[in-house]
Amino acid sequence: LSEIRRAARDCPGVDGAVAAVVRRDHRDLVALVVVAEQRQVLAEVDARLRDLLPGYLQPALLVWSPAEVDGRQVVPRLPTAAHRSGSKYFVLSADGAVEPVDEVETCP
Repeated sequence: LSEIRRAARDCPGVDGAVAAVVRRDHRDLVALVVVAEQRQVLAEVDARLRDLLPGYLQPALLVWSPAEVDGRQVVPRLPTAAHRSGSKYFVLSADGAVEPVDEVETCP
């Protein structure tokens, strides 16, 4: 997980990252919470990690947060959000809810 965090933090526009293993449909998946000012950074991180990391380390769930997060509080919410939605992308709302997003745009 540290390799995933490090690779994400090295991406332009990323202020922080939290990586974890979460369960969805009886499978363990890599989840990555990306802290960045712009949500579009999530697509850039996803593309870069696909180029840098082997398949088994690539995040299956990507969560955007505009503000620094406490992984101990966010990570436990991810399995529920992942179970409710088949989306790969999620956003962390101001009240701490993890909401699905169908797709994210790339940076201009």
